[in-house]
Amino acid sequence: MTDIFDEIDQDLRRERLSRVWSRYGIYVILIAVLIVVVTAGWRGYEWWVTRTERNAGEAYAALVAEVDAEGAGADPATLTAFADDAPEGFALLARFRAASLQAATGETEAAAETLRGIASDSAAPRLYQDLARMRLGYVLLDADDVSGAREAVAPMADDAGNAFHRSASEVMGLAAYADDDLDDAERWFTNVSSDATVSQGMRQRADTMLALITRLKAQAEAAANAPAADTTPSDTMPAESAPADATPGSGLSFPMPSGDVSPSLGTSSGAFSFPMPEGEASDGIGDAQPALVPSPAESAPSEAGVPAESEDTTEGNN
Repeated sequence: MTDIFDEIDQDLRRERLSRVWSRYGIYVILIAVLIVVVTAGWRGYEWWVTRTERNAGEAYAALVAEVDAEGAGADPATLTAFADDAPEGFALLARFRAASLQAATGETEAAAETLRGIASDSAAPRLYQDLARMRLGYVLLDADDVSGAREAVAPMADDAGNAFHRSASEVMGLAAYADDDLDDAERWFTNVSSDATVSQGMRQRADTMLALITRLKAQAEAAANAPAADTTPSDTMPAESAPADATPGSGLSFPMPSGDVSPSLGTSSGAFSFPMPEGEASDGIGDAQPALVPSPAESAPSEAGVPAESEDTTEGNN
């Protein structure tokens, strides 16, 4: 009896499965076919993308090699034309390279326009947009467009969470320095130098600029507080008034302050003589140097202490 009931149960199950398959079997088949088609399509798309990117990479490498070979004579239009049809990644690289080439060849406006296009491209990743703004800041700074450089990098310099925050701060400091705003430049470079996360090279550049700014401020303060220079005739003695009894061979004396003269002139002021090399004249004296050296005939005394001219006259009278 148990076997009979089991057989009846199995028959009932087969009948129910048959009815279910008759009603929903077509849908199961369609879903299975759809899964196979979608998988094949996805694999085909991946193959096509890989092939396209490989071809684009090879074309980009060849184009860059050609641009490098041409050097300064390369045409940036070839890079921009390539970017129009290339995949997104290689298109960005080509546009960045075109902007660099335009800036290198003096096409500042074209380079700035290319970088602005990348920065405003919503399809480009945010990191690349910010990188384009950084490059734009440097390009405009080199072109003496200080306000434009500030406008390009100011949002990143004020955002501490931005990846280019410190680089933008450096550009802001350079812009302030170019605009003769030493206080603002010092503030920006101090922020960069005091940040423990910056690279060693960036910190060294910031420290160098801070040292330069400190020196310029000290010079400006000293110039503002210094009294007017007291120029005396002895400080600017012309060649005609140079002493005729300067020691032969010692050269001209360096002008002494407050009328002091060299000990070689027979004074006891103790001022130090600044001799020039023999046979050479001091700057601004010209050819006056030889005139200050007496000839041997004029300076050699006779044995009796009488000038040579007097001896000749005496011998003639005798």
